[in-house]
Amino acid sequence: MNPSTIMPIRGPISPFSECIVAATVAGQVLSHRLLTNFDIATGGGTRNAHICDNARDRHLALDTLVDHNMMVFALHYPPAAQERDPMLLFLAISWRAIIIYQWCTFESISLISPISSLTSTSVAGPSCITDGQSSPHIEKTVSELIHLIDKLRELNSWKVRFINYYHIGGDSILH
Repeated sequence: MNPSTIMPIRGPISPFSECIVAATVAGQVLSHRLLTNFDIATGGGTRNAHICDNARDRHLALDTLVDHNMMVFALHYPPAAQERDPMLLFLAISWRAIIIYQWCTFESISLISPISSLTSTSVAGPSCITDGQSSPHIEKTVSELIHLIDKLRELNSWKVRFINYYHIGGDSILH
């Protein structure tokens, strides 16, 4: 399912507004995880199928929402731009963390339901799990996350070197 056929692609917004979008989506993903864990903890016997249906429906809707918003973010802020701006870099890291968290939620759903009964095909669906192993998609997301964190570390390292360079003998140009 292509998210752009379901939701319109919004125009570019400021990085700060993108942070609000990412935080809102992350909140929905966290809420979904809590609801799923609560359903698993309190459900039993005959309710398992119903619990799985609710969790699967929420999961599919959130998958579409995450995919769409990450696609729009990448469309307006290409990877090269994301790596140059600390706020965009933070957002890129956040989107990947959301995907990984969503995948972890999927794993908890699959504990009470056969994986084949969950039909998600996007970010964190059954195509991401093969015999208990993560798929190349999740491994790629983790690799991207590590790469972005390294870029963030390089940016912070540069700032520290810059400040140390101008701090000479106890005098600072930052009076």
